[in-house]
Amino acid sequence: MSLPRTIQVAATAVAATVTCALLPIAPAHATDVSPSPTQAGEDMAAGLAPLLSDVDTARAHRLAADKRFAAASAAAVRAQAEVTSQKGAVAGARDLVGDYARAAYRSGPSELAFLAGLLDSGSPTDLMRRVDTAERVGESKDTQYDRAQALLLRVQQQAEQAAAARDQASEAARTAAAAEADALAEVTDYTSRWADQLAAGLGGASDQEQANSEAAQAWANWLSRPEAENAPTVTARMVRTGKKLPPGVTVRKSAPGVAYWDPHAKKGKRHKAATGDQVLLLPDRTVRMATYAVSRLGAGYKWRANTHEAMDCAALVDRALTLPGAAGAAAEADRPAVPQGVPGLAGGMRTVAADQILPGDVVFYYDDNHGVDHVGIAVSPDMMVAAEPLSGGVNAFPIDTDRVWRVGRPSAKTRATDVPAADGGLWQCGADPDDLAQLSPGGWMFPTDDADWRDERTNPGTEPGMRVHPILGYARCHDGWDTGDGMGDPVYAVADGVAVTHPNNGGAGNMVSISHPEGVESVYMHLSEFAPGINGAVVKRGQLIGRVGSTGLSSGPHLHFQVNVDGQAVDPRHFFYNDPLKAACTG
Repeated sequence: MSLPRTIQVAATAVAATVTCALLPIAPAHATDVSPSPTQAGEDMAAGLAPLLSDVDTARAHRLAADKRFAAASAAAVRAQAEVTSQKGAVAGARDLVGDYARAAYRSGPSELAFLAGLLDSGSPTDLMRRVDTAERVGESKDTQYDRAQALLLRVQQQAEQAAAARDQASEAARTAAAAEADALAEVTDYTSRWADQLAAGLGGASDQEQANSEAAQAWANWLSRPEAENAPTVTARMVRTGKKLPPGVTVRKSAPGVAYWDPHAKKGKRHKAATGDQVLLLPDRTVRMATYAVSRLGAGYKWRANTHEAMDCAALVDRALTLPGAAGAAAEADRPAVPQGVPGLAGGMRTVAADQILPGDVVFYYDDNHGVDHVGIAVSPDMMVAAEPLSGGVNAFPIDTDRVWRVGRPSAKTRATDVPAADGGLWQCGADPDDLAQLSPGGWMFPTDDADWRDERTNPGTEPGMRVHPILGYARCHDGWDTGDGMGDPVYAVADGVAVTHPNNGGAGNMVSISHPEGVESVYMHLSEFAPGINGAVVKRGQLIGRVGSTGLSSGPHLHFQVNVDGQAVDPRHFFYNDPLKAACTG
């Protein structure tokens, strides 16, 4: 296929620039010692595994120590209560003995008592009986007092022993907590170092850069075969009408919008033996579209923007359809937002079955809740270029066949298309992000779908600062943001990093921490559950890491989100709104 020289140069230059800039080729005798992303991830996991095991062991010891301390504290309280009770019994016995002693026992059958008894009694026998009874009762009460006093001494000794056991258990709990903190510090330090290495591309290209390079190379490969075969050029009009096709070129009803060329055909007749050698020909318009998409790899993402520097997914397709043939400044000019976004594009384009993806196709995504919500341009049957917020720009992504609705063929005859509507929900490129989760101005993704995140610099619920704790009842620093989400709502990673899960982490409940470059750590508390497979793994911005809960010291379902820099809690506004970095609480 003979392409216009400008398109050939553009496609070749894009592939060469992306490939050479990101993946320098070493001399044949050189040894590449840089780990691949897959190998690096395996190396990181291998080093992290024993540290996480140490954390689990330390946490188990801490929980057991906490349990022993709780039991010892309860025993000490019970022992002290018994001491108090026995003190009351001793005091009562002492008073009773004193009363009897004053009445008879300590005075004895003295002459004064005898004379007094004569005055009250008409019988000496009765008098002697009274004196004898008083002596015996007095001796009995005195014995009860001695017993009560001895019992008090015993329970006091038991209380002292219980208090000592409690103190020992408290010290053991503190030691276990310190060991757990040390183990967690090892994990934090290790994951922070890996986060820095990941941010630096592990000595080579990042995953996204490599994907972009592969996309550019894939498109260059698709262009190279027709060029090598000296295939003829076909226009969109030729393909749509089936008229004025070059010799050996045919179109098929089963594959609208593209053509096929048999290099062995003569005078328009296909060579029977060469049927399997037919070359796929993409119309000139399709070639320009895909070339433009590849040339914009790395451009910025911005909702409802249609500029050369920043665009959303609908705008990328719109520009690819209309601008590649423009010259000079016109190719970089701003354009109006695409009417109706992605659904509007889908409604105005001929579509074919989702399993017929060819290079240059426009790939539409759909799901039951969101309708047709995303779009990209295929550079191979399994990779497309799209603008999307989670990566923050125009990038290459594997085509998710589970999400593909239909495939647009810009050069095919247009037919009416029934496009499912979007009902809201998670972020969609084709819907207003004011109602959906999105990237913040500072580049981090908001951790939940709570609509309050969308109000600039307005935090959902309680924000950092001193406050009276709703459960503990006293003033202390609240070092993060609390969101108003409901039980089970999804929680996302705000940025790329290395995740560690912390089950049953005291007042924080089920917690996830993610280490980012330069000592930055994001923390997600009170979760009801963790996403599977994230412990010790590299997570990407926007990846599900857990669900909202009310575990730990929590008054109800919510997410406590916190950011630490070098171990100190800071106000998250810096990372979401580019505000100055400051401590969560001052003073």
